[in-house]
Amino acid sequence: MNIIEKLDIDKIRTSNLTDYTDVDLFIINDVLNKIDSRRNSFNINFIAIIICYSGTLSGELNTKKFSISTQEVLVCKPNSIISIKEKSDDLKVGLIGLTLPALDISLFTNKLIWQIEFHIAKNPIIHIQNEEDLQLINLYHDIVAIKNKYKSSAFHKEIIRGLLYCVIYELAALVCKQSESENVGKEELRQGDILFRNFIKILSEADGKVHSVQEVADKLNVSAKYLSTTVKKVSKRTAMYWIHDYMSKAIEKNLKYSSLSIKEIATKLNFENISFFGKFTKQHLGCSPKEYRKKMTD
Repeated sequence: MNIIEKLDIDKIRTSNLTDYTDVDLFIINDVLNKIDSRRNSFNINFIAIIICYSGTLSGELNTKKFSISTQEVLVCKPNSIISIKEKSDDLKVGLIGLTLPALDISLFTNKLIWQIEFHIAKNPIIHIQNEEDLQLINLYHDIVAIKNKYKSSAFHKEIIRGLLYCVIYELAALVCKQSESENVGKEELRQGDILFRNFIKILSEADGKVHSVQEVADKLNVSAKYLSTTVKKVSKRTAMYWIHDYMSKAIEKNLKYSSLSIKEIATKLNFENISFFGKFTKQHLGCSPKEYRKKMTD
């Protein structure tokens, strides 16, 4: 079983690791050389934007293999577990960490937000293929570094935050380019888009503990039927597909990385009993919880 280290945004903010820190965001340049890597698996409670400036980095994100190299960005959502397997000698990666509320401030009113979140959920790696885009990202990095070196000017934090949001917008624009959705950018923000976004947000924050459409509908003050219809219309998938997807990912993480017993995991994830937990795991992961844990830890 892998031992993971929890990376909490408040703990990081008060450490000496950061090159810049604010209430709900921070920057760490050359992050893997600053974080104590006696453990190579990390459980993060914030949005992590990992920008690879040189070299290669490979590992697992929530049990799924990934590999990034120069001109690529890995985006990790809160409650993610990232495991570092291999890194090249010339690796240099920067980390922008921020909370969901900090992201909401910058992107909540943008009509593309749900498409961006939908794409990132399935494709967490952003490819910076265009030379102009690469120059812009590198330029923002250099400006932030220079600005952060001289902290005496008025509105210092406001300027840094503004620059970071520029980076986030640039990356969001790249996601839109890479998205396969033909309708991106063609429609105004609709009520259904907002509802779907809030639906996904609740599932993400619940981290596998929500099991029914009704649970989410109650939180959103809409009927389960209306929520199901809207989710299917917006995402082309059923609400239960998304609920089961988040449940499955939570089960995978807990079986692979936690020291909890199978019964304790079932209780933690709000399963009625261990029998139902076993049936769900076999149906969605292809084997029993015990078999899956053994396969992942051998």
